[in-house]
Amino acid sequence: MATRRSFVVAAGATFVCACGASTSSSRSAAPAELGSRSAPASDVSASGAPAAPTPAHVALEDAEILERVKADFAECYVRGKKSTPQMMSGKVTWLASVDASGRPTCVVPLDDTGLTQEVEDCMSARLERERFTPGAPWSFELPIVASDDGVRLGRETTGPVIEDVSEHGLPDASEVISSLLPKLTDCVQPLDKSKELRVIHVGARVGADGTVTCALATATSSSVPEEVRDCTEAVLKEARFKAPRSGVGLVSIPIKVF
Repeated sequence: MATRRSFVVAAGATFVCACGASTSSSRSAAPAELGSRSAPASDVSASGAPAAPTPAHVALEDAEILERVKADFAECYVRGKKSTPQMMSGKVTWLASVDASGRPTCVVPLDDTGLTQEVEDCMSARLERERFTPGAPWSFELPIVASDDGVRLGRETTGPVIEDVSEHGLPDASEVISSLLPKLTDCVQPLDKSKELRVIHVGARVGADGTVTCALATATSSSVPEEVRDCTEAVLKEARFKAPRSGVGLVSIPIKVF
């Protein structure tokens, strides 16, 4: 099960975050154009000819993404139920980044309760195997609820004033996370405060040596600009955590835009 500690950190004046306890085993995005953006295209190709612009990715609704993985997600729950009969239901929001080839490059759980580590690992692996239409890199949030009745869409993360910074399997992570917050705050400064974007979720997987193996930035109901996503990912990849207790660690941090 996940080990989480509570702490409150204020970075600048843009957000406040807190870590809290959860009954779930780990912590890892939803709407139609979530994370949709165009990747920068080179002005010229290697041959000197004008390069073709990178096509925008095909925006998918939550329901369309879930339909691709729903049967396998349900099977993950069924197998987990056999191992842990007392598991009645659970929820998780999956944060995922997708590269230009359509391959998910990073998958992190967020706001999860009730599901076992076995179930979440199974769902994460399935989402990583999915292939989307090639286009500009993008990211999404997929909230789901799993129970004996099957798998369905869950509620979108609304971004309250105080939200949980979650970590799984990372000893003494609060100090490292606290040190990242000022830089992450700087990353969101270019955002247009008049837009719908309210909370950005940044997440990472941590390898056995404590280095970040993948990082992402997602949001609910709005896209994360390329420069913001690149900046937050770069900050996370500079982090050095203590070796995870089980060989793999997870962390997700909500950043209030304003």
